[in-house]
This record gives sequence, C-alpha cells and structure tokens, in this order.
Amino acid sequence: MIPLNTRNYHAPRCYLAWLWTLGAYEVVRTMCQAEACFSPEVQFKLRTLKRELASVRMPAAKMEKAGKKSNRSAVGIDLKNRDILIGDPSEDHSTRELMNNFYAIFSSLQVEDVLAPHESLYSNTN
Repeated sequence: MIPLNTRNYHAPRCYLAWLWTLGAYEVVRTMCQAEACFSPEVQFKLRTLKRELASVRMPAAKMEKAGKKSNRSAVGIDLKNRDILIGDPSEDHSTRELMNNFYAIFSSLQVEDVLAPHESLYSNTN
C-alpha cells in the first residue's frame, strides 16, 4: 500500500509509465509486423522486446491477468528502488528496466539496419 502522502506525488509518474508501456508496445508490434524492413539482428531484438512488453501490456491495459478479473491497479511503486512497477502484481516489471531496454535497442539502430521503407510492404501488386 502506498502511503497517502506520496500518492499525489507518484500518480502522474505512474500514469505516464502506464501510457508509455502501452505506446512502446504498439511501436514495437508495428515494427515486428514489418520485419522485412529490418536486418535479422534488429528483428531478433525487436521480437525479444515485444515479448517483454507484451507480458506487461495485457495486465496494464485491462487491469487484469489474462482471462481473470481483478480490481488491481495499473502500476505499483517500488519506493526502495525508486521505480514504478507495471504488469501483473505477482510478476511486476521495472518500468525503468523496460525503458532502458527500449532505449538500448532504438539507440543502437543504424541506417544499414533498415532494409526497406515501411510503405513498400503495402505497395499495390494488383
């Protein structure tokens, strides 16, 4: 339970972490669908990140474990490590760690990793 005097301080940060997680998943999911646009190494990194984000997205988006109703919160707070936790309460993930993994992959992308424009996947072949 979060002490009452810290709820107002942490709430905006928790909401932003929650929204970031949902958005990051959608960006990575879209890139995974366009796998032909990226080098095999980037494809592997993106699929790994997608699995990691997917494990927290469902519980965060629906406030429930897959297939189970819950009255849980979207996020939790790790006061000791000064981190926001997201995902299923029994399997919380560090938002900081997720963001670091996302940043590491996206900051490592090189021009050579992009093999084709996204639009090329949708060109009319009729």
